[in-house]
Amino acid sequence: MEGSDSSEVQRERKLSSTEVTQDVKTGNVGIQSSRSTIRKVFVLVSLFLVYFVVFAAFSVPTPFFPNEAKDKGVSDAVVGLIFGTYSFVVFVSAPYCGVLITKWSARFVLLTGIFLFGGSLVLFGLCGMISDRVAFTVFCFLLRISSALGGAASETATMAFILKEFRENLGAVTVSDSSLPTNG
Repeated sequence: MEGSDSSEVQRERKLSSTEVTQDVKTGNVGIQSSRSTIRKVFVLVSLFLVYFVVFAAFSVPTPFFPNEAKDKGVSDAVVGLIFGTYSFVVFVSAPYCGVLITKWSARFVLLTGIFLFGGSLVLFGLCGMISDRVAFTVFCFLLRISSALGGAASETATMAFILKEFRENLGAVTVSDSSLPTNG
């Protein structure tokens, strides 16, 4: 009896560091280690960080760009079109990014989107060095479009990762993901 008591205590200790899960489709009960839970938390924080940075960087040029464009001779209407181009391109290209995820992996689309978005944002900051009004306007449009393509790819891949990793808590994670840009 003493031996069975100590094995029960050891079994309880093992279970305390694990999480019991149940598959919704099959009803099978399984045990998920805390290592997997730690990985999921790390993945969630990383994806939220990507999502937050994309939305924060989207609004970085807003305070200074209109004055810079006005100094170059660009009208306020064109400045509005430059800013509006980002949202329009994301709206149009996000479904195509979803198709790309099925052809390539979500990780590839995410990394490509991050690098495209970041590179475009850096080059957009260097547009102030262009002195010609027409060249300045064209480069601003092109860089906002490429930035939007990268943003759409990274946002779509982030959502694909979340849908894959957090099937059991999809509602809570999706609400957190959607409210992150508005709270940040």
